[in-house]
Amino acid sequence: AITITEGELLPPSYPTVTMPPIQITEDQIPRTVSGSRTTPPSSSGSSGNLNTAVQQRFGNKEPMRAVKLRIVVQEYQDGPGLYGLQIRVSCQGIKAFVAGTSNRDGLFLCELPVRVRSGLTYDVDVTWPRDFGSETERKSITLNVDRTEFTLPFYHRLSS
Repeated sequence: AITITEGELLPPSYPTVTMPPIQITEDQIPRTVSGSRTTPPSSSGSSGNLNTAVQQRFGNKEPMRAVKLRIVVQEYQDGPGLYGLQIRVSCQGIKAFVAGTSNRDGLFLCELPVRVRSGLTYDVDVTWPRDFGSETERKSITLNVDRTEFTLPFYHRLSS
């Protein structure tokens, strides 16, 4: 039989310490100068930076439109989607890129800038998991503004 006493149930009492209130004076608050602009830190993984980089590369005189690219990652065609695969979308000659992982359905959706008159070619890299050989597979796709969404499938093998 196990016996628990009253002393074992109650935690030891520690004295309560009250700290003085925090005081913030006006001279401790940083001032922002209305004329200065702060630039956000650049992270290569966001489509906002890719948009800016594409615009800088091709100039402001070339009109651009956003087009969605849906990347589908499956073990085989019409099979279940593969979750958590690393995907990177880049454009040759542009340092910025969009990157992320496939969702539970094996989908990765991104919005990319495309030149209205001539389109734009993007490289899509999918890194397969160790179970599938840890290889990185690359496909290139030319996007045009004649459609608002493109689908690019990746299959590890051709049939089930």
